[in-house]
Amino acid sequence: MGEPETVIFQDRNVTITSARAVMGDTTYVMSNITSVRQFAERQNVGCMLAIALPLVAVGSVGVQDKWDLGWIFLAGGLGTAAVALAAAWRPKHWVRIGTAGAETNAIWSYDAAWTKRVVDAVNAAIIGRG
Repeated sequence: MGEPETVIFQDRNVTITSARAVMGDTTYVMSNITSVRQFAERQNVGCMLAIALPLVAVGSVGVQDKWDLGWIFLAGGLGTAAVALAAAWRPKHWVRIGTAGAETNAIWSYDAAWTKRVVDAVNAAIIGRG
């Protein structure tokens, strides 16, 4: 009989043990993982800005012409632009798992420190199994 399975990291969505990595709804067998790394994905905000800018333009004209819906267009455009800018400044931090067959994004968080803790735990499990 082999070594007992030990928990290296655990929180609400992730459990890393010496034998497996459970991330969300997916379980990876630790012996199949060949590498792990952190990957930051910047959000593509071009589409959101392409919607926001015309809304702001129409809203601005509408407000100047005392058009009642002008304020709604202006507010919608500014709100969409604000969401786009917030997304651009807040990248998703992925735990990227490598296997013999492929590399996949396993789980993500906006919290880079949390993602690093998960990556460090998977690394510890890989090194621990030898």
